[in-house]
Amino acid sequence: MKQLPKKLYHVSLDLNHPGIFDLRVPESRMKDEDSVTPRICVSDSIEGCLTASAFGAHYLGESLMETDDLMKVFVIDTEKLGLTSSDVIFPTELYQSGKVDDANLTNEYWILKDFVVPQEDQLVVKVTGFDDGNWEPFWSYEERQYMDSLDIDRSDYDVVEEAYYEKYQTEFPSFCIIKDVTFDIVSNELASA
Repeated sequence: MKQLPKKLYHVSLDLNHPGIFDLRVPESRMKDEDSVTPRICVSDSIEGCLTASAFGAHYLGESLMETDDLMKVFVIDTEKLGLTSSDVIFPTELYQSGKVDDANLTNEYWILKDFVVPQEDQLVVKVTGFDDGNWEPFWSYEERQYMDSLDIDRSDYDVVEEAYYEKYQTEFPSFCIIKDVTFDIVSNELASA
């Protein structure tokens, strides 16, 4: 059985989010993402959350302007909440099954059980910096398998782009990866003001 991380994370621009998480199919999911399975989407890092969220990736700077750089971070202590591996779908399974084509880039997990994050595990933070200059090829599991099977120089962007176009007759998509997030913790009283 896979080892469940002790801590997972969920981020929100809703500073008054009470920390009650009920299973649902997200409205703001990717075009080809599973539209049937009710879940709570989390990652094993804040950067993963911000890369995967609808307000994150290359929209993050613009989104944070609307909240004066504030966001809410939920620290999901899996032991404290009694979550087990059987309550979770891991990133590898999400990616290989085609449920989430960017799970390999974001380390997204799906929790399949309702839970409430205690107040002491909820943080309002002011983001002081992040790096959004990293872009990765955004390939489905099948596309990645195909590209990995080719005997080409993977470090040569033009060669990779040409090989992808030859097979799929379109340019390969890329995905903005958020890295190096820095923030200051803000008093929880500020969030409810």
